[in-house]
Amino acid sequence: MQFELIEIQSLVNKGRQQEALKQCDIAISENSNQVQLYAIKTKILESLGLQNEVIDIWEQGIQNNKNDFLFYYEKVFALRRQQKYEEIIKCYDQGIMNNKNQAIYYNFKYIELEKQDRLVEAIQVWDLAIENNKTDSYYYRQKIQALIKCFGEDNCQKQIFECWDYGIQNGNNNLFFIKSKVNISKSYFYKYSIIQYS
Repeated sequence: MQFELIEIQSLVNKGRQQEALKQCDIAISENSNQVQLYAIKTKILESLGLQNEVIDIWEQGIQNNKNDFLFYYEKVFALRRQQKYEEIIKCYDQGIMNNKNQAIYYNFKYIELEKQDRLVEAIQVWDLAIENNKTDSYYYRQKIQALIKCFGEDNCQKQIFECWDYGIQNGNNNLFFIKSKVNISKSYFYKYSIIQYS
């Protein structure tokens, strides 16, 4: 593949972009999982002012590499440069659909929604993650942290209880889930007692 990259760059240096693009297509058809080939093609397209085609190339990369986060990340980067923020969310949705058990897709979607000040939707990311990964405590913890960040711990006690309850109902009878619920209960009871008797 290194030879192909050198050959493509040589064509670009000689101002033969159309030939370089054809070489990119050939190289990608033979090495469809090599992100560098898509990257060099997108640079050529950008130099020709073909911004929309850049996004199409990263989508091609995703279709050829549905389980490789790097292709989604590159597409998001291209979308951000064009200020297509709703498309960024859709890209992460696509990643989640293809990789339901991979935390990185949920994390990046959550961060993006938070950047866009869409906090309720950001919390819903963790609801979807929990539905797709019912026995993984990581997603329950992330939801609780998001609730606290969005509403403040004192204003979301009920949702926190419900989250741990849901985890236990889903067969998570391991000590982590039970202890977490007990700790929240103690904390809530202690705060409530102080308020009531002060």
